[in-house]
Amino acid sequence: MALSVYQLTILGNLGGQFVENLVHVESDTETGTENPVSHAQAAIIAWRSAIESAFMDTLPTDYDLIGYKCKRVNNGGGPMVAQPVGSTPGTRTGVLVEQAAGPCVIFPYSHAGAFHTGRLFLAGVTATDCIDGAIQPALAGNVGVLAGLLNSTFDDGTGHAFNFVIWQRKFSLAIGPLLGTVSLKVGIQRRRLTPVM
Repeated sequence: MALSVYQLTILGNLGGQFVENLVHVESDTETGTENPVSHAQAAIIAWRSAIESAFMDTLPTDYDLIGYKCKRVNNGGGPMVAQPVGSTPGTRTGVLVEQAAGPCVIFPYSHAGAFHTGRLFLAGVTATDCIDGAIQPALAGNVGVLAGLLNSTFDDGTGHAFNFVIWQRKFSLAIGPLLGTVSLKVGIQRRRLTPVM
């Protein structure tokens, strides 16, 4: 049986607007026979202990982390585990000038003879982080640290280890390990350009 893949949703508030970042992580040992709730909780703990700090270093202070959701998406699935957290702000200082644009981590990969690119969009950019359409070196360095952490295995401290993967629902296929890099272009999330009514 294939290793279990978990969908981890990072919930936030950016300047009064709800924001979600969705990532997929693959367990390095669990094959669907274990309790999906405890492993979903372990995935949240692993993300929080190994990656959350670097993730928050890429986001403006107008971003507040408010919680996590996680569930197994293969091997029979599993219930959604939710974990609210106290409001945790991003660390990038400066005036928020754009919610729909920001840095992006890209994950080039190939499948079935075709090249694809996975993306992790980091919402929000301040006036000092993007000048003349270019991500400034300080922010690019923070995004590079995040990309480096996503390229490595992370664990919850009790033996549950996870790797970041691209999950293809159509094929029920996890693709990884991946080599994430900082995009040279500013990412634009077009659906964030439409006001929420």
